Amino acid sequence: MSNKVNGLWAVNSSSVFMFFDSVNSPSAWRFEMKDGVESWRMIPGVKNAQAVRGVAAAYRADGGTWLDPNGPDYAQAVSEIGDVPLIVERGDCMVSPDCGDYTAHGVSLSDADREHGWELSYEDGGMVVSRDISFLTPAERDHPEMCETYDDLPVVTPQTVEPEPEPAETVSQPQQPMSELGGHTIAEFAHEFDRIYGVLYDADGNGHSIDYGSDIDAFDNQEYPRGVLEAFNAYRKDFVSSDRESAAFIRALRSFAPAGSAAVEVVEPEPDTVEIPEVPPIPSNDTPKVIAQHGVKARVVTIPGGKSVKELADVFGGYAHKPRGFRDSKGRRVAYVAFDGKSGVVAYRDYYQRGSDQTLEESVAAYLAQHEIVEVA
Repeated sequence: MSNKVNGLWAVNSSSVFMFFDSVNSPSAWRFEMKDGVESWRMIPGVKNAQAVRGVAAAYRADGGTWLDPNGPDYAQAVSEIGDVPLIVERGDCMVSPDCGDYTAHGVSLSDADREHGWELSYEDGGMVVSRDISFLTPAERDHPEMCETYDDLPVVTPQTVEPEPEPAETVSQPQQPMSELGGHTIAEFAHEFDRIYGVLYDADGNGHSIDYGSDIDAFDNQEYPRGVLEAFNAYRKDFVSSDRESAAFIRALRSFAPAGSAAVEVVEPEPDTVEIPEVPPIPSNDTPKVIAQHGVKARVVTIPGGKSVKELADVFGGYAHKPRGFRDSKGRRVAYVAFDGKSGVVAYRDYYQRGSDQTLEESVAAYLAQHEIVEVA
């Protein structure tokens, strides 16, 4: 047995997965799936590197094998167990006073783990990191990344563009200067995007999150040159999907746009004299809805918990603004808002009870007020 034990192991005889770490924060974790809940349970009493190596040796004797992160066995394991929390994989944990569901015995989860719905508890002498995925479809359970991608796909309206004559010497698209980027190429833009995304990711992972809510709103409101987004998607062969990617795209765009350029299409703030509609109260079953006399009227609907936004084109497909998702306190996306200049829709998953999560309700209400959207019967 090597002196250094660190990484994901599969135990053949009992078909379980383990994570051993004798390097960063000595610990041994066991994966479990039960009743739609994923759990990583720390084995009690394993508190130093020597103990980790001893436990790893016992599991190795029972048929356990280390999975190479670059090998097919590791990829297969991840497809079965989904994301490995940072607190397990890298020992990413912070010491802080107990203050809710995300702390246990003074240890707190990172923001990145909380965003993915992980919760922390303390049972039988060891920590347990778990999350409920019972609301996901079978396809989403096998591919957790689908939950984020499908809910955040931008709505891109097809445009008819007259083909331009080919120049005598063509230059590949990634190397063509773009006026919207101040003469820079989409390849240079992608490099800046990756740099900014890395900064935001590291900040979220170490608990020092950067506030990029205004950047997300700018992307949701399509405050960017459409040609840059289409060229960037084609270059990456992927969509800008998550909130963090949206913020990185807007920040990279602003860093390349020349001074005084309208490339970013920044929306000027409304004058102070504009009347802001009141945030509508959270309705109960006994309170009738009042049809709004101003602003965008949005109907309230219920959508199935087992379908992604991509599968609900009949609900969201008719609106110019892509659906904006809102998470509850467990990290689950349970509410969505989509709208255009005349109408909109506010959708809630069928397993969510209106009024049960104050933070979610306030987030939805603030977004509706910001865009002058009012729920109607």
